[in-house]
Amino acid sequence: MLAVDNPTASAGQIYNIRDERILSNREWIRLVAQVMNHEFEFIEIPFNMLRTDFNHTPNHALIPFHRVVDISKIKEQLGYRDAVPVEKGMELAVRWYLENPLPLGGEVEQGLGDPFDYAMEDQLIQIYSKAQEQLQQQFWQAPAATIMLRHPYSHPEKPADKG
Repeated sequence: MLAVDNPTASAGQIYNIRDERILSNREWIRLVAQVMNHEFEFIEIPFNMLRTDFNHTPNHALIPFHRVVDISKIKEQLGYRDAVPVEKGMELAVRWYLENPLPLGGEVEQGLGDPFDYAMEDQLIQIYSKAQEQLQQQFWQAPAATIMLRHPYSHPEKPADKG
């Protein structure tokens, strides 16, 4: 709307848009869960351990990096600022959906589908957890370190010891 409200300044321009503060996937999930009074157990299976054909989660959640566009141009030229902090906006959106739930099996749900195979994911979690326990045991069976990392210089014991 800033571009529409400022046609002279925005004429011929292209602007990136996003929230001023970027949430990681984990922060986003935690925030939604907090508003819903729910707590998730996060189980992170490294990407390199998943099969190359693993497609049971939204693609953006499988990308191990963020692509964050620069919004300095729209901020400088048109004065963009978030109307509300991202946390407040997320809270308002989640509360709205809680108070106005979409119909089960409705058009939106059918369009989104449910890409999750919960039984398969539970099996992957079980396999990963067991492997993690075995790996931890093997690490503890490895020889102890012979060189210990230490700070490269001694710390002063009193203010006059500035070395």
